Amino acid sequence: MRVTAQRATTSSTLQQDYVRSKVRADVDNILDSGTDVDPVVYYSGADVPDVRRHATKSGHASIG
Repeated sequence: MRVTAQRATTSSTLQQDYVRSKVRADVDNILDSGTDVDPVVYYSGADVPDVRRHATKSGHASIG
C-alpha cells in the first residue's frame, strides 16, 4: 500500500446572507494562494441545501 500526504485546509463563515458568494470567494482565495491543498473543508453557520452541498463534492467550480 502506498501512503500519500495530503494538505487539507478549512474555512468557515457565520454569515447568513449571500453564503454562496462568500464560500466561492473564500475557496478562490485559498486556491489562488499558490499552496496545493486537497481537500478544502468548509463550515457554514447557515443552512446549505443538500443539493448544493453534494454538488460541491465534485469540485469547487460546481458550487454555483
